[in-house]
Amino acid sequence: MKFPAISMLNEVLNRRQCENLFFNFQNGVQALQSITSGHNEVFQKAEEDLYQIVYKAKVLIEDCCREDWCRVAVTQLTNKEAFRELLLDFENCFHTICEISCLYDPAQESKILAIRNDMTFYPTSIDAVKEDQTSICGRFSNHLDSCTTMNCDDCKLVQYLKEYLMSLQHVEGGGLDKIDFPYSYPRPKYTKNPPKVLGKSDNMCVFLTDWLGLESATKVFDIREPKDIDRLWKEASVLGGLNHPNIIKFYCCGFLEVENQFELVMECGKKTLSDHLNEEGPLEETKAVDIILQIANGMCYLHDMKVAHRDLKPGNVVVTIPNDSTLSNLGCIQVKLLDFGISKVDVKDYGELPTGRYIGTCGYMAPEIMANELSEMDALKADVFSFGMLCSDILSAKKRHFGSFREYRKYILEDYRRPKLPKSCSEGLRSMVHDCWSLDPLERPTFLGIHNKLTSLKRLSFLKGVVTIGGALNDTRGSLWKVFFSISMLCFGLLDQTPMVRIQI
Repeated sequence: MKFPAISMLNEVLNRRQCENLFFNFQNGVQALQSITSGHNEVFQKAEEDLYQIVYKAKVLIEDCCREDWCRVAVTQLTNKEAFRELLLDFENCFHTICEISCLYDPAQESKILAIRNDMTFYPTSIDAVKEDQTSICGRFSNHLDSCTTMNCDDCKLVQYLKEYLMSLQHVEGGGLDKIDFPYSYPRPKYTKNPPKVLGKSDNMCVFLTDWLGLESATKVFDIREPKDIDRLWKEASVLGGLNHPNIIKFYCCGFLEVENQFELVMECGKKTLSDHLNEEGPLEETKAVDIILQIANGMCYLHDMKVAHRDLKPGNVVVTIPNDSTLSNLGCIQVKLLDFGISKVDVKDYGELPTGRYIGTCGYMAPEIMANELSEMDALKADVFSFGMLCSDILSAKKRHFGSFREYRKYILEDYRRPKLPKSCSEGLRSMVHDCWSLDPLERPTFLGIHNKLTSLKRLSFLKGVVTIGGALNDTRGSLWKVFFSISMLCFGLLDQTPMVRIQI
């Protein structure tokens, strides 16, 4: 069936990317319905995964359609990775369900394989992404030209975003730590008196704030010496130049000269991964793999951008819980990386001499960082080792304690010991984590290899056995089609266009 053009999307942020995502999902879901419509059984985990992916697509498209577009633009300025990741996730899930269907009904294998082979998922073209960027710039200019009161909040925000978008052009040229942020920016509001503190250290405090109606976390640093300012601008530049679903969103930053403080405003996570693991205890492996895969996705993007995190640990990963009740009941969470204060940018593809000081956190630091001799080291491979230590925390939900740095160094470098993984851990996952722990950095995998391995492990876990769908999962399947139908209605403009479109599922 040929669907009409989506004319309603002319005034939507990232219109071309929304259209492309919708039509790919539309074709994929229709194909899956033709494959699974006659089945009474299917793998439960695959359907749960499909529900989660379609729900995320619904939220993304819904956000792009909101009437308060200038606030939405804060997160949609350069959001191509969110569309790309969703399409890749959907494609992987599509192929998994096809494999399940072949196992479930071998008589239909040739038909299923033909449908699978005919299905192609096309990412948004580079030209279309640029067209979306040009459209956003045009909307900024039109808004400012028509604005009669430049002091209004919307105009201040649009002016800031326009200047910020121009600064981001340096990222494309490799100047990730050289972004020139606008001098003037909309200040956050500290929502309580006294403000709620989310975390603190020697010269820094994180407050819960409100930034133009968005819940935010604001880091406030006390400046003690001039070099502190350079370091903070670097952290802001690294974070401000990144845009990925598994990396915390940057909002704005600035130096407060009168207070002699630096303000860094960003998206607010509900809690750290460390807190989440303490609350939940040992996780089912499929849920653990989902968290690990999200972290690997974020790290894969970072390394593609030639950025080494250098302090990967549970405290530097935040957790957000979806608003959807079905996803909450399924235990689905989204995790995002944060804290790029000691990150290294423009990392070379070959070894570099260490700085002469230990970088990272005791318990997660790679052995070559702790070595006495000044040999070359690879900052990207050091991240992989830290990732392996983080994986052991997620899989065992136990916090490892080392009395001192010397004790940790002896444990890792001299005794060549590694944390024990749970006996229930699958062999494939165990092997991947052990590869990350190799004493030789060259033997550790890349994050692209880790991503591919985890994707395969996730697919294999869905293929372990066929289960009969009970009443609860039938509800999930019904909700899945409701979510997809809601996207259809949204895109075709058949919903009421209220100030903020809200879709009930």
